Amino acid sequence: MDIDEAEPPSQDDQPTDWRKEHINYLAEGLLPTEKWDARRLKRRSAHYVVMDGELHRWTATKVLLKCISGEEPRLVMAETHEGAAGNHSGGRALGLKVKNLGFYWPTMNADCETYVRKCDKCQARHIFRRSSTESLELQTSPPLPPLVETKAVPSKCTTKDTFTRSLQTAKERPTVTFSL
Repeated sequence: MDIDEAEPPSQDDQPTDWRKEHINYLAEGLLPTEKWDARRLKRRSAHYVVMDGELHRWTATKVLLKCISGEEPRLVMAETHEGAAGNHSGGRALGLKVKNLGFYWPTMNADCETYVRKCDKCQARHIFRRSSTESLELQTSPPLPPLVETKAVPSKCTTKDTFTRSLQTAKERPTVTFSL
């Protein structure tokens, strides 16, 4: 899959930038008119900060990730997956690599999974890895002989009888040695 293969979407098809709501709230204090949308935005914006007009997200370890949208996520995924240091890793691994590079967008994990599913080289390699080249055969080994012969205890014995019997016979028992 080449970076230049996909057609850029037309102006009518482009979704609104997800970052604008957060930037408007954090930089200018503008909230949506709907009560529950405003609460949701306040809660989610606690993880974001605006620096030099760009939105960044705080991680749990207090690392800033640059928030991207539009065509940037596809370019970052392509470079990470197929670029000079790319190793055609799986979807979850690609998402972690992108996050370690310092980028974030809300649908990052799902986008990385779908990107890997569309990669021709990954799909060709995945087919061969899943199919077996030879049929499987069941192999069994003969049962092993018991190492020590045990004596059956009568079923009507009580615990006290068994304990006293074992104390009495402990002195009479021969030493058992095993040879393999």
